[in-house]
Amino acid sequence: MFSARSAVIMFAAAALLLGACTPPAPTPVAPGDALASLENNYRLFKPAGDGPHRTILFFRSASDLSWYPAQQTYIEKIVAHGYAMVYVDMYSHRGLHGRAVRDGALLPKKIAGDVMVTLD
Repeated sequence: MFSARSAVIMFAAAALLLGACTPPAPTPVAPGDALASLENNYRLFKPAGDGPHRTILFFRSASDLSWYPAQQTYIEKIVAHGYAMVYVDMYSHRGLHGRAVRDGALLPKKIAGDVMVTLD
């Protein structure tokens, strides 16, 4: 059984470890600047015919490749069902790759900003 003192020491150690693992806050970026950095990193896929088309925003996972042929294959299948798709490469314009997500260098708040300017 743990004593009260042991519990306090373990709690303090856990708090210190968590504090050391907390990533820095993201640097604010103006929406216009964020959009400008993303514009060359969109790929648009549309079905034949006039729209409007239901649209899917596709943000890739934390793989190390920015684009790979399998993505094209399943995007074409989705587009064949009448959906448009916007592929957003959120890593290349930052000089990053999937490992950045796995290591915590690219935080969800930054990706959420990409989502917001893409929707706008």
